This record gives sequence, C-alpha cells and structure tokens, in this order.
Amino acid sequence: MKFKDLLELFKEGKYEEVIKNAILVDDFNAIFLLIRSYIILKNYRSALNTFLTYRDYLESNNFIESIKIYLYLLVKLNAKDSKINEVIEFYRGKQYINQETEEFLCTLEDYVNELKKNNEVKEKYSFEEILASLKSNDVNKVASALNELVSNSNYQEVNLPLIIYGILKDRCEMNSIYGMLLDYLIYVDYNGPLLCKNANNYYRINPHNLIILKNDQNRLLRDSLNFLYSHEKNVTFLNLVSNYLVKGSYLLAPNFLNNNIECASYICSVYEYVNELLGQNKSDLLNLETYQYFLEKSNIELIENYHLILGKL
Repeated sequence: MKFKDLLELFKEGKYEEVIKNAILVDDFNAIFLLIRSYIILKNYRSALNTFLTYRDYLESNNFIESIKIYLYLLVKLNAKDSKINEVIEFYRGKQYINQETEEFLCTLEDYVNELKKNNEVKEKYSFEEILASLKSNDVNKVASALNELVSNSNYQEVNLPLIIYGILKDRCEMNSIYGMLLDYLIYVDYNGPLLCKNANNYYRINPHNLIILKNDQNRLLRDSLNFLYSHEKNVTFLNLVSNYLVKGSYLLAPNFLNNNIECASYICSVYEYVNELLGQNKSDLLNLETYQYFLEKSNIELIENYHLILGKL
C-alpha cells in the first residue's frame, strides 16, 4: 500500500483500516496518520505509545508536528504539569534547527494553555455510554473508555476494578481486550478468581497472584529492549519490533515470560511476525545480527507457540 491509498482511507473515515495498514507504508506521514486515527477513536493511550515508539523517526522528519502531538496527548491523558514542563524544557534544550522552530518553541506555554482550555469543553459522554464502550468488542472503544474512567476525576467514586472484574467474569478468551483489562486488574492488585483461555488451554487465575510474574516479564522485556536499542541498526524494523513486543506482551498471561530462553523466543517470534507484515523473506532476518543473537538463545518450539499468540493481534 502507498501513502496516497492510506490517506484516502483516512479521508473516508476508515480509521481501523488505517491502523491496520499504516506500519506497512514506508513514509513517516503514515505514522502521523496512525496516531491521528487513534486520536479520532479516542484511544489516546495507544496514540501516545505509538508516538513514543516512533518518536526519533517522527521528530527527525517533522519536529514541530511531533511536539504538537506529544503535548496534545499529554493534555488529553491529564499528565501532571511537571511532566508537561519537563517535555517543554527538553525541546527547548535541543540544538538550533531554524527560526520557525525557535519561534514556535517560545510559544509552547500558550499552546499548552489553549489545549487545556479546549480539553475542558470536550464533548461530554454519559457514564452509561462510557460503560457500554468498556463492555464492547472494539479494542479502541475499550481503551478510550478505560482511559476516561481512570483519568477523569468525575469518576473517582466509581469502583472500576469491580466493573472490569465483572466484564472478565463473563469472558475467558484471551485477546487484546481481555489482556488490556487483565493488565489493569494486575496493576491495581485486584483479588478475585477468573477463568482464562489462552492457546487452547484453560487457566484459573487471580490478578493478585500475577503481579510478581508480570513484573518479572517487564524486567526481561525492558532489558531486551535496551539491548535492541543499543545494537539494532535498522531503525524502521526496530520501531516495529519494539511496538509489537509491547502489544503482544498483553496476550501472554497467565504464562508470562520468566526466563531468558522464553524472552529470547518471544522476541524471535515478534521479529518473524514483523518480517511477515513487511512481506519480506524469512532469510532476510538472518542478516540482522540482533535476530541471530536472540535466536541462539531461543527454543524453536516456544517460537512457534508465541506465533499462535501473536496471531490474535
């Protein structure tokens, strides 16, 4: 697919199609369209994660637009003023680019204040409408509703963990939605039994008992990502791999990664998944030293098992 085709999908309002196809288009503007599609669908968390994944790539091609999007998402996600000010100072500390950029950097406080003002008069949704989105089968609606309920002070009295627990009690199939909601229950240390089906196996789980396992997985992935960012020279491939490493990690529960062999196998599986998305031959992977590095530490059977899980993305 070419960028003009992707842009046409965006103009037609086919944002889900843009999300599915944007990473296959070799154009930085495609990533901006991907982020804007998430924004239109009110999935601000995915929009921010996408921006942070491709941040260097986007900033090197359109510095001003990157700043605007970053600050916009921080405001939408109700980031603390200290975080926003930290981002502003970071950009102002960058090396001189041109006069237009310098003038824009001088107006960032005004830009943020305008964003906050507009955010205060945003469209209002009833609690019933937000709850309906949270219970839907649309991952972007679920993500948007979850963000609204977590970040909006009007819903502080809502027992969100109990609501999400009720939703998961009525489901068991592991997919992106189940993984996202379960991740929230793990984060808040919710104590309650659930049934989960993953890779044709059924598990009786309790979010409270998964905290240590999830933290161990996060540590393994963090160390591996640090290695990738230090050694992988193919920036485009690296950005895609890091994006899907995080996305796919929500689908691993309850069998979280707990050793280097599992982690290496999972990374190899993500490499192969991205390689297929890009329509490249598997032999092309062997030219990547980082893939070879993890392949030597992996288990072929585990790689195949993780392929089945990534197929749910």
